[in-house]
This record gives sequence, C-alpha cells and structure tokens, in this order.
Amino acid sequence: TLHLWWYYTGERSGATLALEWEMIDFENMAAQLPARIRKGKVKPKRYELPPHVVELLKMMRALDPDAKLVFGAFKFHKTTWYNRYTALLKNAGLPADRSNKAHMMRRTHGTHLHKAGGNAQESLGHSRPETTKRYLDPEQCSEGQPPTWSVLPEVK
Repeated sequence: TLHLWWYYTGERSGATLALEWEMIDFENMAAQLPARIRKGKVKPKRYELPPHVVELLKMMRALDPDAKLVFGAFKFHKTTWYNRYTALLKNAGLPADRSNKAHMMRRTHGTHLHKAGGNAQESLGHSRPETTKRYLDPEQCSEGQPPTWSVLPEVK
C-alpha cells in the first residue's frame, strides 16, 4: 500500500509518514494533506485515489482502527526507518542502494505521469520546470498534459 501511495501520488516520504487517517476521505476516494505536513508547510494538496488503493487503505484501517497515522508502523526516527526500509527492499530482492529508495517512487510517478501526458510539474509541486525535468527519465518521456491519476498505468 505504501508503494502504491507513492506511485499514484508522488508525495514526499516526510508527508507520507505523517499522513493521518482523518486526512483520508474514503467516500470520495481522496486524501487531503494539510500544508503543515508537507515540505515548505505552505501548500496543502488533495489527491484523488484509484479504487484499488482506497480498498487497500480500508483494509489497513481495519487492522488497527485506533491508529492515528496511516503508515504508523513506520513511525521511527528517520535513520531507523531508512535502515528498515533498506532491509525490506533487500529481503524482497529489490535494489536497495540510495538511488532506489522512497524518492525513486516520486521520480517514477513524475516520469510515468509525464509520459502519459499528465502535468508532472504540478503533480510534484515544483515551482520551476527545470526541477521537474531533473526528475524525469529522459528515455521514457514524451509531451502532453491531462493531469490525473487515471493516466498512470495501473499497479496492483
């Protein structure tokens, strides 16, 4: 669920790990992140979520209905979280070097969204197109603009 969240939202790890259940609107299949948990603490962000991610979130919620944080199992000091995430990736047989950590999911989101014709700059919250361009895989990108999660290839 964590990786699907990152894939469909492109949100930074800090805001993701601070995400609270009250910010998830199951009925409208959306998440509303207040500025206070996002980088810069200035801009809130609303994400519309695909149905299968909402269903996974509902299952997670049912496992611990009293939890405050969505990804509360990851509530550690940043270094501890990073070390445990590295172990998780290695145990799954996935690349675990620095370039393949949580930020890579943000880059993957931006690349796939841009490739499908979406607005990666807007989705990633960058003020300058030059910043977004550094995130995109130049071998995969093409031009276009419909900004919505529905243009991303579905991952389950």
